[in-house]
Amino acid sequence: MKKWRKFSRKFGKGTYTSIHIQKVLGKVKNGYKLKAYGCHPDKRWAMECRGFKVVTNPRYKNKEVGYTLKSFMESHPKGRFFVIVERHAVAIVDGVLYGNTQEKYCGLYRRVNWVVECK
Repeated sequence: MKKWRKFSRKFGKGTYTSIHIQKVLGKVKNGYKLKAYGCHPDKRWAMECRGFKVVTNPRYKNKEVGYTLKSFMESHPKGRFFVIVERHAVAIVDGVLYGNTQEKYCGLYRRVNWVVECK
């Protein structure tokens, strides 16, 4: 099987995105530069050294609570983001979710692990 160039991924199989994320940060794709945006407080140990800041949901009193996919979309109505959630990745463009068809029904409450901004 052919491996996907950037993530050493076989077709139909997943990848360890946290290991390979450095290969795409700073690159330009379709006119948009990919840059580290933020990560969940639980992922601080692995992602701060890669340039990600910790982002927390200001609506919660507990500062160790990050975003869910829905709360991230509501808090970021403008912009282009590549969002890694548990065992999946989606795109959010100007507050609209792009992913699998069922994502808008059952995936909105997944925890956001980290976010890459496309500027």
